[in-house]
Amino acid sequence: MLGSMGIVLASSHEPTFRAFIRSKYANADQTIFAKDKLLGLLDKTQVSARNGAAHDAVLTADDAKSTRQGAIEILTYV
Repeated sequence: MLGSMGIVLASSHEPTFRAFIRSKYANADQTIFAKDKLLGLLDKTQVSARNGAAHDAVLTADDAKSTRQGAIEILTYV
């Protein structure tokens, strides 16, 4: 899901979904859709955690803690 969410949120081919998000979050353009906010965190999490786990990389306890902190940051936007 992490691999897809950033793509879906950034896509101009998802106008209904984007309209729904905007109807629920008045500041979505400044938080959810902003590349330096939620989209940036999703991208960072995907690259640092999801890609490694999906491609047989060894993840340490520190990697897990870092990913958990990233998830907590993401939750602050919803």
